Amino acid sequence: PLVDFFENPKATIKGVLDINYIFSDDYDVTKLFTKIVLKKPIDASKVKEINFKLPINKSDESQSIGQYYHDLSEHIWAGLPVKVQLIAEDYIGQKGESNEIEMLLPEKPFKNLIALSIINQRKNLSLNREQPFKVGKVLLEIADSKYLEEKLPVAKDWLLESSEILLQSKDNSLFTSDKKTFVIDLLWKTALFVESGQLSVAEN
Repeated sequence: PLVDFFENPKATIKGVLDINYIFSDDYDVTKLFTKIVLKKPIDASKVKEINFKLPINKSDESQSIGQYYHDLSEHIWAGLPVKVQLIAEDYIGQKGESNEIEMLLPEKPFKNLIALSIINQRKNLSLNREQPFKVGKVLLEIADSKYLEEKLPVAKDWLLESSEILLQSKDNSLFTSDKKTFVIDLLWKTALFVESGQLSVAEN
């Protein structure tokens, strides 16, 4: 089977990955998916690659084209250099691969400075750039904002909850991978809430 990008993948204004592709095969393509790996792998990361299926919309022509939007803005790799590749497989097991395209994995643009600070600390934690307890200290400082106290007390509570968990991380037995995942998810929700208020509920 043959598969390739119809045009280079790109980011939408909302930070969603836009993929346009073309494929063909004499034996009918049964699987079509995208493979994404980091340009520079992170040794400490458990995530080695991202995979997701693409819709197979066949036409009467010898080649079929498709377009697919996939939101990876919440992924911990968002904003990092990656290599994107398309892979097709037919019903007799033959595989075809596209060329690899290098790009920055799309990320949601945050304009609110507090939300952006939260996202940066989320990256530091998820990509192991800083020790968890150091991230916890910074989140404690962000939570001390008068703006959050007066306008978004719920966001402040979420930051304090995240900080409390991270500040316990000096004792490694208390800081599990489940707790780390929980904090990463909570920080994303907090940043969205600060950025757009109640609209973040619908957007998330």
